[in-house]
Amino acid sequence: MRLSRNTITKYIDFFKRYQLTSYEVSAMILEELNRLFKTDKKDKSQQLLTLEKYFPYFVKELRKTGVTKELLWQEYLTKHPDGYKLSQFRYWLNGTDDEKH
Repeated sequence: MRLSRNTITKYIDFFKRYQLTSYEVSAMILEELNRLFKTDKKDKSQQLLTLEKYFPYFVKELRKTGVTKELLWQEYLTKHPDGYKLSQFRYWLNGTDDEKH
């Protein structure tokens, strides 16, 4: 499907929240689907765009023994002192790695 696991999870949560079955969704026409998913989504902040550039590196590093999100956050914060605090760092990184939380 060429969608990230995080995106698919958001779609599943969306359908559950609105109690839509797969049959109901597949019966919708394109305009109905567009209306259903239309949001006033804001553009990503520069801070988030900067963090996202590190995701491939973080995912690779997290596979190594002894590497934690907190260690990666400290490394990130050294390079970007105005960057995200640990809780937001974990939030944004959460959907990009293979760990189970």
